Amino acid sequence: MKRQFLFAGLWLTTLAMAASDGTLKACPDFPAPKKAKLQAVSSQMNFNDVPMSIRRFDSTEVPETILAFYRDLWAATAKTPGPVEYPLGQWKAIASQRENCFFTVQVMADGKGGSTGFLGASTPPSDKPLVKAELPMMTGSNVVNDIAHNDSGKIARTVLLTNKFSPEANAGFYRDSYTGRGWQVITHHRFDKPTGRGDVLVMKDGLREVSVTTLRLDADTQVLLNFVDTP
Repeated sequence: MKRQFLFAGLWLTTLAMAASDGTLKACPDFPAPKKAKLQAVSSQMNFNDVPMSIRRFDSTEVPETILAFYRDLWAATAKTPGPVEYPLGQWKAIASQRENCFFTVQVMADGKGGSTGFLGASTPPSDKPLVKAELPMMTGSNVVNDIAHNDSGKIARTVLLTNKFSPEANAGFYRDSYTGRGWQVITHHRFDKPTGRGDVLVMKDGLREVSVTTLRLDADTQVLLNFVDTP
C-alpha cells in the first residue's frame, strides 16, 4: 500500500519534542561517548507494550569513532556475546543485549565533521503499561502501532490504526464516541488535497485532550489518535 506509514514522522516529531531525564531504571548503565551532548527524547515510553527509553546525542567525533567506542564497551566475554552491527538506511547501528536489556545506537554524520544519533534502551514487554485505557475503534480496524509515554508531567498515548471506512465516517465515529462521554469538540475541519482527503478533530475533557486525524490512502483510511492527560 502506498504511503502506508505516512504518519510515522509525526510520531517521531511528537516524541522528539518531549524532554526528560534518565533511562530505564531496570537497565544497567548505558554510557554515552565522552564528547557527546545528550538530550532526552523520552525516558518512559511504551511502544506496543515494550518499555523503551530514547536519548539523542550530538558529538564532535565521526560516526566510526562512536561505533568503535561501543565495540570496545560491549566486547565479547566468556559469558556475553559481542555487539551486532548493521546498516539502517543512511544510519549505522550497533546493538547489544546486557542483562535483561537491549541497547541500540544509531549514528550518522552531521555534515559538520561530527555525528548525531540516538541511544535506545528497551526491556521485555511490561505487565503494567504506562497508558492502556480502552480505545474505541470501528469494526475491522487494525492497530498498526500503540505508543505510550510519560514525560514532563504529561501522560500521552499515540495510536495509529487503519480500516476500510471513509475519513468522514471515522471522524463521525470518534466525535460521537467522545461527545457521548462528555467531551467537547474544540476543532473539526475537513481537507481535500492531492495527497489525500481527511478530517482533523480535536476534543477536550478538562485537562484531557484527544486529536483525531483521518486520511484516505488508496483503499484504506489511516487514523492517528493523540491522547494527552496532565495529571
